[in-house]
Amino acid sequence: MWVYRTGKMYDASPIVLYEYQKTRNASHPREFLKDYSGTVVTDGYQVYHTLEKEREDLKIASCWSHARRRFVNVVKTFGKEKSRGTSKTETINCKTSG
Repeated sequence: MWVYRTGKMYDASPIVLYEYQKTRNASHPREFLKDYSGTVVTDGYQVYHTLEKEREDLKIASCWSHARRRFVNVVKTFGKEKSRGTSKTETINCKTSG
């Protein structure tokens, strides 16, 4: 399943497109994005980086939710006592409970 969504320019009427394909092959987003130039926010799946290498007019930006997970893992290594009340913990709790 490939999912495409409009960006902030279309907040009033966002469009979400679900495209079913039998594979996760790069040919699918390559075809869908062939006339698009700009930045694509993705989940880090390698196929998008492959497309970025093929085209100069396409930039890949990582999803903040996926990046945040790395920070959550770091804070967990501190243990509850050391991380309690820190701005890191508060930020992570705010993001995960919302």
